[in-house]
Amino acid sequence: MTPVSHQIQGVPLATFQPTFDHLHELLHPLEADALEIVHNFTKLDDGWIVYARPRIGQDVPDFVLVHDLHGVIVVDVWTGSDDVLRVARRHRTNLVDQFYSLPGDGRDPGVSVRAAVVVPDRSTAAAKTLLIGTGPSPDPTLAIWGVDAVGEHLTAVAMAPPGSVVSAESIRRLHRQLVVDGVSQEIVTPVELSADARMVAVNPNGSKIRGVTGPPGSGKSFALTARAARLAAEGKSVLVLCFNLTLSHRLRGLVVERCAEYGANPARVTCTSFHTFCARVVDDASAAGIVAAEPARGTWPEKIVVKTDDVLTRGFDRRYDAVLVDEGQDFRLQWWNLLREKVVRPGGEMLLVTDPTVDLYGKSSWTTSSTFEAAGITEPLIDMTASYRMAPELIDSTNLFAREYVSSEATVPSVPADQSAVVGRVSSGHRSWRNLERVSDLGSAVGQEVVRLLQENPT
Repeated sequence: MTPVSHQIQGVPLATFQPTFDHLHELLHPLEADALEIVHNFTKLDDGWIVYARPRIGQDVPDFVLVHDLHGVIVVDVWTGSDDVLRVARRHRTNLVDQFYSLPGDGRDPGVSVRAAVVVPDRSTAAAKTLLIGTGPSPDPTLAIWGVDAVGEHLTAVAMAPPGSVVSAESIRRLHRQLVVDGVSQEIVTPVELSADARMVAVNPNGSKIRGVTGPPGSGKSFALTARAARLAAEGKSVLVLCFNLTLSHRLRGLVVERCAEYGANPARVTCTSFHTFCARVVDDASAAGIVAAEPARGTWPEKIVVKTDDVLTRGFDRRYDAVLVDEGQDFRLQWWNLLREKVVRPGGEMLLVTDPTVDLYGKSSWTTSSTFEAAGITEPLIDMTASYRMAPELIDSTNLFAREYVSSEATVPSVPADQSAVVGRVSSGHRSWRNLERVSDLGSAVGQEVVRLLQENPT
């Protein structure tokens, strides 16, 4: 589906994704009132792109309106729900987390990213009285629109408030990754998969629970996201989890690219962090009347897992056909088994990808065969030993260093025979040795070397 900009009497108007004639094909269909309102958005000028039912992490709002100068508006149409304002705020928060919270993005975007709730059968004044009472709205990032706002006043209310600062980089990022049932603004040719990664992606034996291990640069994340895309192409619902929220956004981008290659619908794949997923389950269960008991002790991450287990045990349903976990060394066995027993559908597929050389969060969860057996992983692990990230001579040098100065039994990558075929020619490295007096000096020393390399190689 190619996005189309509409015209009325020769005047170019907003671009829609998907186009009107494909709205009935959405994986998450629009309600009748939302279908009526979408036609009002043709009043917006050609600087706007209107996304219908896009996926933002675990969310699927009715619309997202995007403009390079006026920012972003996440629109939900009121259908009588008592918690529509809470849901609208959540949609905005998740959009900010995904597209405005990477390193270098700076502060919260404020009113350049807004949520709007449309009450289709009332005026704006009556809609505000219905949802927030007679006082002023306490939240400048949340708007309430009636039929007049989405009618004759739409152009005015959609404009960014004075003082808004729109992040061009975040807008570009949003266009690249925000997808509506397979439609994306930019299609990027995915990285070529290695032979090992293709085996993971294809799953030729139809295994239900598999474990993959390998060092950094071996293509594990590419393999996992390719598997997610293949499952989506089969019409399956897929949950992709990791420990780090920033990584989940990267995985979403890889899924979108691979889905385009396979002709799959990326809206079938949910990418998020484990604790964000748990928080959403608990929140949605509460809205459905299943309120989790508050644990007596523990940190928030510990409590939210216990509460998730509680609501799922008591009947709240949040099942997927497949659950794939990246950077699984950061996961606890308890978390994995919660997913295995109460999140993946019976007969569904699970994939655990781990890196034995990394333990950033000190969990050391997957170091023994008994742990894998307790996780239900009884088949031999798929060992992706090759590194496609470094030049061959650099791989040899780092392996020598690891075995001499770290551990004689250190897990080290091998030089893959198909490296040039998969990633092209990898440039040679220039190696230097620096002795540091303190571990705390390492960060600044690396930073200085990076600056030097950039200055010496500006292109």
